[in-house]
Amino acid sequence: MPQLLNNTTAVVRPMFLLCFVCLSPGNAQVTDLAPVGPNQGDPTPGTTDQPANIRRPQTANSNEFRTGSLTLIDGSQVPGQLLPTSDSKQVKWLASSFATPFNFTLQAIESIKYPRINLGPERLRSDEFAIEFTNRDIVYGNITGWETGFITIKTQSFGEFRVPTESVTRLYRVQENETVLFARSNGLQSWNTAQWETSGWNEDGNYLSTNQRGAVLNGDLGVPARAVIELTLSWKDQADFIVSLGSDVTATEDHSSDGWRLETAGQKLVAVRESQEEANLALIADLSLRRDLRLTFYLDQISGTLHVMRKDGTLLASLTMPTETTDTFESSGDGDLAPPAAPNPQRLDAEPKSPQSGIRIVNRGKQLTVERVSIARWLGSLPNAAADADALVAFNDGTFASGSIDGLASGKLSIGKANPESTFAWDDVTGITFRNPAPPPAPSECALFLQNGVRLSGKFIEFDSSKCSFASANSTSPSQIPRRDIRSIIVFTHDPKPPEVAAGTELKGQLQVGDLKLAGVLAPAGSETKTTLPIQFRWKPYGSTLAATMKPNASGNILYRMIPTPGPKSAQVRAQEMQRLRIKQQQRGLNFGELFLKRADEVKTPKVERDAHVVHVLTGDVISCRVDRIDSTGVYVSTIDSKDGFVSHEEIKAIEYVTNAPPPDLEAAKRERLLTIPRLQKSAPPTHILCSHNGDFLRCRLIEADADSIRAEVQLTEITLPRDRVAQIIWLHPQQQINNETNAGSKDKTSIYDGLAQVLLRDGERVTFTPTRSSTTHVSGESAIIGPCSFPLQNVDQLILGEQILTEVTDLAYNRWKLQSAVEPLVTAAMEQGSQESNASSPLIGQTAPEVALQLLDGTPFKLSEQAGKIVVLDFWATWCAPCMQTMPLVEKAMEQFDPDSVRLISINLQESAQQIQPVLERYKLNVTVAMDIDGVAAARYQAKAIPQLVIVGEDGIVKQLLVGGGSKVVEQMTTTIEQMIKATKQ
Repeated sequence: MPQLLNNTTAVVRPMFLLCFVCLSPGNAQVTDLAPVGPNQGDPTPGTTDQPANIRRPQTANSNEFRTGSLTLIDGSQVPGQLLPTSDSKQVKWLASSFATPFNFTLQAIESIKYPRINLGPERLRSDEFAIEFTNRDIVYGNITGWETGFITIKTQSFGEFRVPTESVTRLYRVQENETVLFARSNGLQSWNTAQWETSGWNEDGNYLSTNQRGAVLNGDLGVPARAVIELTLSWKDQADFIVSLGSDVTATEDHSSDGWRLETAGQKLVAVRESQEEANLALIADLSLRRDLRLTFYLDQISGTLHVMRKDGTLLASLTMPTETTDTFESSGDGDLAPPAAPNPQRLDAEPKSPQSGIRIVNRGKQLTVERVSIARWLGSLPNAAADADALVAFNDGTFASGSIDGLASGKLSIGKANPESTFAWDDVTGITFRNPAPPPAPSECALFLQNGVRLSGKFIEFDSSKCSFASANSTSPSQIPRRDIRSIIVFTHDPKPPEVAAGTELKGQLQVGDLKLAGVLAPAGSETKTTLPIQFRWKPYGSTLAATMKPNASGNILYRMIPTPGPKSAQVRAQEMQRLRIKQQQRGLNFGELFLKRADEVKTPKVERDAHVVHVLTGDVISCRVDRIDSTGVYVSTIDSKDGFVSHEEIKAIEYVTNAPPPDLEAAKRERLLTIPRLQKSAPPTHILCSHNGDFLRCRLIEADADSIRAEVQLTEITLPRDRVAQIIWLHPQQQINNETNAGSKDKTSIYDGLAQVLLRDGERVTFTPTRSSTTHVSGESAIIGPCSFPLQNVDQLILGEQILTEVTDLAYNRWKLQSAVEPLVTAAMEQGSQESNASSPLIGQTAPEVALQLLDGTPFKLSEQAGKIVVLDFWATWCAPCMQTMPLVEKAMEQFDPDSVRLISINLQESAQQIQPVLERYKLNVTVAMDIDGVAAARYQAKAIPQLVIVGEDGIVKQLLVGGGSKVVEQMTTTIEQMIKATKQ
């Protein structure tokens, strides 16, 4: 959405407008759209649009029980289906993921909304007239009868609709023709233009609304040179908006001189027309006591006039500023200026338009709703009715007639009083405004909006499987409305409000299942008798007289307390942790077990109580217990208040032996290296990680453990460690990683959570169990680990249901410790690789080179980031790669021509030991600097999926070139690139 122009004029104009309002004579009497000029009679209603008809690009289906969204007055959102009911005071609603329905009292409901459907152009075009009522209802259809006191309307949705004439404020033709140009909005689609977007606006039922300041609606609606424009706006709190009529549709910003503008200045509404030399303003009304606005504008862009009228025909304001040029508008055949051809919405693309054919609406306040916009040609003069006339009739030739309507018969409309015994062809009538309607009826309990824009206020009688019986406040008899035609239901009456959902010891929570968010309480379910079958939870929400039963596979959670998010660690704490994780280089060569023990000896930790251990399970369970022993089958535990338990190796994720010990917190790069399986270890990967109290790590295969010691295998060597030296054990589950890589795990893994529940307790513990009973205060069940269990809801932060358990536990700290295989590069298929075209496409080129922190063959460390100011060539290779061994001598010879202090070659070997590398270098008589990528992490960062691969990093640390393949051509390309880089540096 383009930004509004911010200039000096934008600052000065509001002050000018306020000064104008304060100095205007008689402005204190201008309230409730009171007139500021002489009464010149009723305006023609022209052809007004109903509330914006919102349609979706889909056809209506025959399924009567369409899925909609029910909103309660407490803000709960409940997707589901409306079921048949004969109780006019309740709504039977089957929510998504529920097996039985709720019974919501009408007072608890704010709205029910359905997606709009495509009714088809033929159905919309068949409606001739729109009929507006004193209570703001609107009906579309054809006038089939008009007798003294009553009008009969034939509608497409619910048949004949007989209404008292005194309840009608006006009726107007909506079939688009040469006069009626824009009668039915197509939602936001009508307002989208190339330069502007409708971001911030929403289709709210049949209206367009926004609560975003600065949100703009800008549409090329085909405003002609002489136009009748009808506009209905409403707002909450305070009015603050701009409406530009006849705006420039090619503009990319909103300018104060663009169009004939309606602006709020404080709580006054003014009409403004501005040019570079002058500005003209006219006060329209005081809006301080109003929350809506209905105006008719008679705009003549040729002569430069704007007349603003109230719906009863009262002239509110007139504004005149002759246009500087009329070249904008097309010329008719007789030489008179005329507006462009009628822009029928079905053929807008084929019609030429004036640049001043747009309407722009800018919201500057908290909230604004656009209820109706309609546009017609202004063919005649301003309407003028007799002072005592009951009705003003507008005809398609621009003329008017006033008087009382005697009736409609044989296609003729009879008008009395001011035009005695006058009859007019009904087909020539474009609108009728009634000047003295009866007061609106008492407020209705609800309103019904249909897909074609109809609004009916009244009350429900019943819903059956196919239709709704509805008593309209304006009709003499109930209407039978097809359910498929309903767009939304808005409830107005909320007194008396339903009682609070939680009473006494009941605990209120919020159920979240997909898009469903529903406040309520857990209802009793299950039997007191012992059972192992999972129960179906029952939920009683606010406003429902019944609790409903969830489906067995319902997936979601019940939130009882928001969980605070811990803040980030300080830089000092982080640095201290990283310092403890560094292993001194002089310790290189020690046996892994000896190194682990040596580091553990540096810090003596107090003895840990054996009943303060914590077990983490793959399902997310966090259980305080005592770990008694570990063997080849699993982990044996016991708790203070439960029988002995057992967790298999397939189910467990970690053990914490230290009270309140957090999961190891490694920086991403170190954890990546620790969890990468080298190519040579893929057949026998590590299964566990042991963590010392200092933060050191040992990859191994755990054999067994008891209260005193841990026996493990490290690189085919068994070692025994004192148990009190170990803070945590993490299970790596390498088989899961292998299954994921080979797509062997095609079975739906989330199905194992169906019928399960998990509690997240306030002390941080998680327990997964099969629920067998629930009440308003407790939930009970059977845990596979600790057996029978019961949890008071007052101690529960969340109750997680079904497959949602998997979503909740995926990001838990220990579950992020997953193995990954090192990259296994392929040997390039041919020696002559490395064309500029193929290698220039690498996403690494032009980016900062990923860090390389490896150990060289001689034992010294190497970090790429420490080579700033040098050109570095990284050569990825392996001893088993024949093209690598043929290319390496060529690369070494080519590098001899460059200054070693300026250009450095680092040959990165992939996942091989020094014992494998050294003999090969001696055999090929290579004298190169070799870095050992033992676990393949460096190769993964440089996407070395095929070797040999050469990466050239510039003095600024940016990747300049990447060449895949071997042979002389690759070496020539490398040499040329380096020479060009050196030359560019000297220049």
